[in-house]
Amino acid sequence: APAPAPSPSRPGAAPDPLLRMYADKQRRAAQERVDVFVRAAKEALDRDDVVTAAQNYRLAVQCSDDPALRAALDATDATARARVREKSLAGARVAEQAARWGEAGAKYARAYGAHPEAWIAERAANALRLEGADLHRAAQLAEQAVLAEPQNAAYRVTLGEVYFDAGLFARAAGEAARAMAIAPNDPRASGLSKKVAASSQRGR
Repeated sequence: APAPAPSPSRPGAAPDPLLRMYADKQRRAAQERVDVFVRAAKEALDRDDVVTAAQNYRLAVQCSDDPALRAALDATDATARARVREKSLAGARVAEQAARWGEAGAKYARAYGAHPEAWIAERAANALRLEGADLHRAAQLAEQAVLAEPQNAAYRVTLGEVYFDAGLFARAAGEAARAMAIAPNDPRASGLSKKVAASSQRGR
């Protein structure tokens, strides 16, 4: 077991050599950890692996309040997020065109996590709805898209379709009505409205 830290000296007394030695040891250990993470970050940057570099800078910042490290983290993290967004969107579009909905939804959701944009959230929600395995996550993403752009009829239709597939027919009807109010001639809004009405008729 590690030895306990020496007790603080009495007020006014000369600094305790053991206490000073213990504090120096702690500082050296912390700096060694920082050096390991910074070295790993720089090696990752040499490989053009900005995601791993950002992760290592984040660990270094947890061990040090050096503003230079914070600046390095911020710059690397911004580059990493842009890289993740770009790569994830490229993969999502390919999967979407091939109707691999689960893969498309996961990649769109990853892109949204790296750089939250309403249209990415809507695409992720639509793919997850078509895949059908995680309608709860699909609803969350569609709600984020609508929250960001409440006057976008297409986003409301996607949210309504998710609600409909989840069996939340009253919510689906509400989104269909809002979409129709925004874009009365939108074919998707009209189709959702008719689908909700037909479901209501069957339920009576």
